[in-house]
Amino acid sequence: MIFQYETKEINGNIYITGSRLLAERGQPGKSYEFGSAFNRKITDQNGQFQWTIRENPDYDPKTDHIDDRYIIEHNPILPTPEELEAERQAAIKRLLVAELPDIIFQNKDNPAVLAQALCDRAKQIEVEITVQSSRN
Repeated sequence: MIFQYETKEINGNIYITGSRLLAERGQPGKSYEFGSAFNRKITDQNGQFQWTIRENPDYDPKTDHIDDRYIIEHNPILPTPEELEAERQAAIKRLLVAELPDIIFQNKDNPAVLAQALCDRAKQIEVEITVQSSRN
């Protein structure tokens, strides 16, 4: 039997939201396919999803069972507000560093404009990341 686990990404974690039968015969092969249905309670008493799924870094297709290619965890430890803020700042830095050569090149003859362009872009990236994270 082949079952497809339905998933939803929330705050960087992929949660299991259900499972459905794909085929009576065959072997799982595509993403989030398993040989058995997910028969645990999907949500807690508050309606929050409580099971995450992620790739198993130790999975070896030559020796391990196909259903061992993912790790399913119950109520994983959520990041602290400090860790979330550090991740947000790191994302802002990565984007700004990627754009830094273009900003410098465009404003190389005017240091005051360069400084302002860097500050403006950092603020713009911060807003974009905040909006993006609120959508998840």
